[in-house]
Amino acid sequence: SNDEMPFSFAGKNAKGADLDKMAEAERRLEAGEDRDAVRRSTGWHKGADGKMRFEVDDSGAKIKNMSFFMGEGEASGKLSKVLDHPELFRAYPELADVDAQIFVAPNMEVSRGSFSPSENRLRVSARSKEEALSSLLHEVQHSMQRKEGFAKGGSPDAFSPLNVSETRISEINREL
Repeated sequence: SNDEMPFSFAGKNAKGADLDKMAEAERRLEAGEDRDAVRRSTGWHKGADGKMRFEVDDSGAKIKNMSFFMGEGEASGKLSKVLDHPELFRAYPELADVDAQIFVAPNMEVSRGSFSPSENRLRVSARSKEEALSSLLHEVQHSMQRKEGFAKGGSPDAFSPLNVSETRISEINREL
C-alpha cells in the first residue's frame, strides 16, 4: 500500500530544490553533526550513494482517469493525466510528459512495473488500484534516480543510511 513509502527522493536537479539548505546540510554533516538532526532541520540527507536528497511527499498521490470494465481497470496517456501528484510535477515538470499505461486486474498473479528511459514510458500492471499506485510511484522514483544520478535500486531499503564509514567504503572499493 501507499503507506509503506510515503516519500519519493528528489535531488539538487529538482525544480525549486533549496540548494542553500542542501549546502548547509552538507557542511553540518562534514562537521560530524547527527544525520537525523540535520535531516529534520534542513530536509536534506545524504543517501548511501553519497548524493544529497530530500523527500517529496507521496501521501496525497492518486491515480486518476481510470476506467473500469468487468472488474478490470485501465488508465493510459501522459503521466499528468493518470497521476494526481502536484508536488512531484512541480519538482520534475518533465515527468508530466512521460507516457503511462496502468492496468488493474484482481486475478493477476503479481504486480509489475517498468520504466523505459529510451521510450519515456512507464508501465504498471497490478491487482488493485492501491498496488498500481505503489508500483507507479516506485517506477517514477527510478526516473528521478536517473535524473539525479542516484544509485539505482529495486527497493526503498536500498536507500536507508548505512552504518558504514566513508573510509571503509573506500577500502572495500579498493579491494574490489
